[in-house]
Amino acid sequence: MQTQGTTSGQFIQRINIIFYIQLTFIIAFNAIAFVGKNDSSDPALSNIMLYVLTGMCAILVPASLFIYKMLVARAGSDTTLGNKLTKYMTATIIRMACLELPGFFAAGVILMTGNLMALLGAILVVTLLVFNRPSIVQLLQDIPFTPEEKDKLNNPNAVVM
Repeated sequence: MQTQGTTSGQFIQRINIIFYIQLTFIIAFNAIAFVGKNDSSDPALSNIMLYVLTGMCAILVPASLFIYKMLVARAGSDTTLGNKLTKYMTATIIRMACLELPGFFAAGVILMTGNLMALLGAILVVTLLVFNRPSIVQLLQDIPFTPEEKDKLNNPNAVVM
């Protein structure tokens, strides 16, 4: 039995499945934390945890963008379309993981301290994830492709990997 390659439509669909799973879990964990929050916690712990969350957001949000841009730039120097797409997927997953960490930490802060200010961190993360959702348009903008590669990517049934 001969295996078929991956089409451009399937490639984008796989990345979007990972994206929507991460987004759903961040929202679900924060909703669960909101419902089951601990209202009787130490205010000092609450302040410390908010500072840690703020620091995580301040470090990981720019880091996610920097790492993504660095990995995508490396992908542009590859010669084969399959390698470019593999590196793009890697860069996208790393960016989403860097944004996911503060979102889950915010849920933990809400559960431990009951401080709803941590929801702002989760809202920031969800907003950034939504605005950076992987798409074929973003892929074509971020990585330089040859005209033949662009034609393959624009055709959802063309085998690209």
